[in-house]
Amino acid sequence: MLLLGVVAEVTHLPWVFPSLGASAFILIGLPAAAPASSKFAVCSHLIGITCGALALLVFGLFATPANLTDVSSARVGAIALACFLTTLVMLLLKVPHPPALATTLIVALGLLRTPRDFAVMAMSVVLLVVLARIANYLRGYRLPLWGPPTSQVVTVDIGKALSP
Repeated sequence: MLLLGVVAEVTHLPWVFPSLGASAFILIGLPAAAPASSKFAVCSHLIGITCGALALLVFGLFATPANLTDVSSARVGAIALACFLTTLVMLLLKVPHPPALATTLIVALGLLRTPRDFAVMAMSVVLLVVLARIANYLRGYRLPLWGPPTSQVVTVDIGKALSP
């Protein structure tokens, strides 16, 4: 996080955002857990960014800055759509990484909403994953480069997950 913070300070771009803290915890603190997979982390944050941006587009909010004290019905719709789509796509693609829902909220709330912001967010996730892999390697963890850290396979019954 220190390196990401320094990059943010030097570039004046959003290299640090709240969901990275949760991702860092999972990647470093729980390296043998499936959500700590490089694949899960990168793919899920990209899904979160994409679904948040799609929700902004659907509700016409790209040009509307965040206002957390006066949330409009369009913003509520964008939040709900972004969270639903992010969850659905992560489950369908079998790449669950819970912090990605915070990423989609950051975008749907309009806190980061430009294509440049999205690109920086994606690059910061990749950099965090690389740094976590290096830290885990130095700690003696020999993890698969891309897939889940263990032989476990994530399976989700979408019908059961979506039913009340």
